[in-house]
Amino acid sequence: MGFLPDDQRAEISAASAGQPEQAQRGVLETIARQPGLIAREAITPGTVGLVGGAIAGAPFRASAPAARAGASAAFLADIGAKVYNSLVAKGEDSRKVPELSAVLEEIKNQIGLPKPESAFERVESRVVRGAADVIPMVAGGQLLAQAKNAPRAFRKIGEILGSSPGVQTGGAVAGAGAAGLAEEGGASPLAQGAVGLATSLGVSPVSRMAQVTSTARKLGVSKIPALIAGTSGATETSRNFILKMLRGGKTQEEIAKNIEMFERAGTTPTFGQAVGSPTTQAIETTVGRYPGGMTTMRERGIAQQAEVGKRVEELRTQLSPITEPVEAGKVIQKGFSDVFVPKARQTQKALYARFDQYMPEKTPINSDETMGQLYEFANRLGNASPKLRASISNAQLTSILGGLEDTKKLNPSGDIPFNVMRDLRSWVGEKIAEVDLAPDVSKTNWKRIYGALSRDLENAAAKQGPEAQAAFNKANVYTKKFHDTMDSIQSVILKKNPEDAYQAVISGANNGPTKLREVFNAVPKDAQKAVSAAYISRMGKAVAGLQDETGDVFITNKFLQNYGKLDNASKNILFGRFGSQFKNDIETIAKVSNKIREGSAIMANPSGTAGAVVGPATISSVQGSVFAGKFGFAQGVIGLMIQANQAARLFTNPDFVRWLATNSNKPISSMSGAIATLNSIYEKSQDPDIKEIHDALRNSAVEQEIKKK
Repeated sequence: MGFLPDDQRAEISAASAGQPEQAQRGVLETIARQPGLIAREAITPGTVGLVGGAIAGAPFRASAPAARAGASAAFLADIGAKVYNSLVAKGEDSRKVPELSAVLEEIKNQIGLPKPESAFERVESRVVRGAADVIPMVAGGQLLAQAKNAPRAFRKIGEILGSSPGVQTGGAVAGAGAAGLAEEGGASPLAQGAVGLATSLGVSPVSRMAQVTSTARKLGVSKIPALIAGTSGATETSRNFILKMLRGGKTQEEIAKNIEMFERAGTTPTFGQAVGSPTTQAIETTVGRYPGGMTTMRERGIAQQAEVGKRVEELRTQLSPITEPVEAGKVIQKGFSDVFVPKARQTQKALYARFDQYMPEKTPINSDETMGQLYEFANRLGNASPKLRASISNAQLTSILGGLEDTKKLNPSGDIPFNVMRDLRSWVGEKIAEVDLAPDVSKTNWKRIYGALSRDLENAAAKQGPEAQAAFNKANVYTKKFHDTMDSIQSVILKKNPEDAYQAVISGANNGPTKLREVFNAVPKDAQKAVSAAYISRMGKAVAGLQDETGDVFITNKFLQNYGKLDNASKNILFGRFGSQFKNDIETIAKVSNKIREGSAIMANPSGTAGAVVGPATISSVQGSVFAGKFGFAQGVIGLMIQANQAARLFTNPDFVRWLATNSNKPISSMSGAIATLNSIYEKSQDPDIKEIHDALRNSAVEQEIKKK
């Protein structure tokens, strides 16, 4: 950093003292000297290491990190040599090691780089040297901040030294310039240090305040409030305090997660919703009560409801175009009758066909169970006259009984062939599956006959061996399940008009998943989607009294209420059958709806009834004050309204909300510039007081961080 050996410095000082100041140079000559003067002060161990590292790292596409490492290494090597020569060599030339700064100084003299002569050139040189000296400090700070294995306190110090390179350089330049001017004015080294230090450290507060003001203006805040907000950047502590207060104690990750959740629901949160703390929500609600902020907050609330409603509509259209219950009911009925029942019968026939392979067509089957059941139906009143028995018996069942008796007579064994028993059972099964609101024979009676036929066939299968019996049992279990489904679902969807069928399915969802699961398992995918789509389309739809002319007003609170009525199993059936992403999207809508409800009351109540009271009261107060001549009071109320409007615009600005989550909160410091300024003064004057201030400033950050840790 330009340190010279004591003997060299003495020689140069003596030579300089004996020479008068150079004669006044012309303008062109002065300009021609500038590149050389700048080069002399810009060539330091740090800048040489910076350039060398960048060149070395270029083939590996690592110029930037290599440049930082080179600048830091050269700086430390030069300091290390100076410390060794001072503490170990102790003036013995034979034991001294080369100092990079001295070597560079000799090279600059040999190549004839000019030295500053006038006051202007001396101040200019100090400014350039200040900018050059800050490079290794910033580079070293950045390396330390990025060192993952370094202690947290040292990484924090690295952030302070390496942050805001522009501000650090500005602090070094300003401090060096101020110290140079003080020197030219005859100030002592200690006074130069004080002036340079104050100027260097003063750059970071100005930069912070300018940054805060600029950010506020970018976020839509008007000039005067933005300037007032800028004062919070006077210190790093005050700026961080304001940021923590705005974030309500929440981390940036928590706020970012809330923002992402709202965006997945098709909208963006307000300030209070993104932060989610009671304090920020209360502030937002209060702003929404004043006339200045009421309109902005109310408009955002209405827009937010519409945006979430649009997202819900997008999710619904992914499933089905159907929105009306009557249409959904028709799809359910058609899907059950035209898809489920034929498909189930086809499966049933295939299972029995496998059983048929073990039973030859003419295999005699004992029909005692079947005949006994039919005799029971035909002879309910055994002691009654034949005329009475005939009047209450069912003609169709009696005819079947007679037909079986005739069939038995046709076979020498007195049994009935397998193919007859099989076909009769299939025919009875079709009767059970028929949708008939007024059958001649009740389904209960058909089921009893079907059961009797099954027992006769099961007995016959057992005689044919275990494989035949297993095939029969498999077909029989499936058939029983099919019939049970028919009995359960027919009463829900087939014996009602389409809209009532839909309502029966959905009302079951609110009471439990059993009936809903049965229906969804029995109907095809498009029917399932139709039911879910129709339900989703009504989850957040406002009641007639709150609708507009389009009938599309969406209310998140109603969506949340309807979502909350469903138990977890019903939610899985209605939303989880169409992919986990779809279910998660619906759940996100519910979470966002809950956030809106928990947030500002003006956001949860777009009708703005509370504002209807506060607004007229405020306006009346202003009018009364003007008429009474109390203009100061009226002016204060109007100012409050303007402030509320500014706050409302800020709270509803998506850029501001995202800024809370993305602002890196990096420190803005000119500490490196201040240290470089003091070091430059010390090099020139060797004043021990300056050295003491320099070391104290350099170590203060370390001590503070260690204490914190």
